[in-house]
Amino acid sequence: MQDCAPFLHDLHIRPCGDGWLATAGFDPEHLHAAALPVSLPDRLRGAVLKRQAEFLAGRTLCFLLQKHMGLAPTAVHIGAGRAPVWPSGLAGSISHSNNQVAVLLFCRTDLFIGLDIEAIATERALSAIRSSVLNSAEVSLLEHNPEKMTAAFSAKETLYKALCAHAGRFFGFSAAHVVRLTQECITLSLQENLGRSFLANDHIDIHWRIAPPGVQTWVALSPRIKNR
Repeated sequence: MQDCAPFLHDLHIRPCGDGWLATAGFDPEHLHAAALPVSLPDRLRGAVLKRQAEFLAGRTLCFLLQKHMGLAPTAVHIGAGRAPVWPSGLAGSISHSNNQVAVLLFCRTDLFIGLDIEAIATERALSAIRSSVLNSAEVSLLEHNPEKMTAAFSAKETLYKALCAHAGRFFGFSAAHVVRLTQECITLSLQENLGRSFLANDHIDIHWRIAPPGVQTWVALSPRIKNR
């Protein structure tokens, strides 16, 4: 971690079910001052600094998390649709938001993993969430609360990351409705089939928590055990 400073900072790693969740902050202005254990792929060498920093922060965190898990760190390449290509025997998810980065990683390949981090939405973003992410019943259920509405948006992003490949297609925010929120979980009711294992009217619990300066949501789903 020391070699990654001052670019990467405030690293935290904690168990998450039978996987591991790592979070950190990153400073794009210090990108070239750090000795990172990963390199930028050729396809991103012409990208803007923000995109380069997001990529290297995520892949560096993947490297550090694999090392923490006692694994020989293996590069996480870019696949179709910019999705990560996980090393053999691993499954995970990466998220960035406002110079924060998070990685969720499991030593399993039978899970559909989703992770999202978001800054708490303010007025303009809240208006967009109300108009394009949530319906009136969901907004009422969430009590018009910015933290809860941000968490609901994040939960739907997490669901998409987990199931897009399994569904084999794009699906929008209306594919799942928020029907319950507790201190630990947001329950989504599927409104359409998302692949063979996750069908309309199924309920999926997305884990969530406030993690200043924003929220985190994550899920690990198995096709044999509906909700994990």
